[in-house]
Amino acid sequence: MRWLVLLTVSSLALAACGGSEFTSSGTDGGSAGVGGSAGAGGSGVGGNVDGGMGGFGGTEVGGRPSGGTSAGGSGGSTVAACAFPAGLSVPAQPRYHSTLDTLDDVLSPALGVGKSSSVSTDPNNDFFQSECEFGIRINAKNEFFTIPEAGDGTVNIDYRQGALMFYFDSYFDSSDNTAHMLFETDNQENGGFTLEKTANNTLRFIARASGAVGVPFQGIVQAQDYSIVHDQRVHIAVSWSLLVNGSSGSGVQLYLNGQRLNLQGALSPLNMRNGSEDRSLRFGNTVDGGNFASGVFDDIWIFATPIQNGG
Repeated sequence: MRWLVLLTVSSLALAACGGSEFTSSGTDGGSAGVGGSAGAGGSGVGGNVDGGMGGFGGTEVGGRPSGGTSAGGSGGSTVAACAFPAGLSVPAQPRYHSTLDTLDDVLSPALGVGKSSSVSTDPNNDFFQSECEFGIRINAKNEFFTIPEAGDGTVNIDYRQGALMFYFDSYFDSSDNTAHMLFETDNQENGGFTLEKTANNTLRFIARASGAVGVPFQGIVQAQDYSIVHDQRVHIAVSWSLLVNGSSGSGVQLYLNGQRLNLQGALSPLNMRNGSEDRSLRFGNTVDGGNFASGVFDDIWIFATPIQNGG
């Protein structure tokens, strides 16, 4: 099982992430990270599986493979292909992270709750090799996977504020005149999100409000303002601050490979909600089984805070 352990706040530089236990065997493995020194063997969120307890530690962001600057340790292996894109200001306070390498990684994610998750593919459990080890392949109608919004007192996603990001190995070009659903809230009676590549080749994000306050927000990235290429991997990130009080920080941003896209659409204050234990995020197709994504999803992160402006 691979654990990714990487944090940054605002403009902190990004270190490599990913691999088998990001600093898996380091002891006394880091200092001078976010929040001071990490514990035994530690870096990043929750430390590692065999090295100890680390908090938000490590030199720079999430430690470094050499085992830190403290009492040393042998560090651990990293997979550069699993790193966040250069220039992306990854938020603090991760809520959920799954490598999507195996079914166990979906049902028992590295962070957050996953026990009510589901994977529906043909063949069953179609975990396909990717640049970052393995991911879930969606390449036919009725294939999808879900992760719960919340469970057992743990919230994976708060629709009022946060960020969601993942890698996607695309099996289509963004100019293919075909709709591809990336993810959506599976039951939007009380609001939720949709991110899709439309049949007219725009990239569309929809935020639907909870209750009667506010109207759905629809943000569009025009076809000429982004590109997804067949057989090329992209990193996709959505950042949102949708507070009904309309604070100055309210907004939605989309990022492709760490670069902010030109998202067009007027935003009104929305009455969004926190995650609910009886709702899920659905990746790969619509609730009626159509518009399948056509590609491999890998390494999903959800954060409690949005991406900072400018990165």
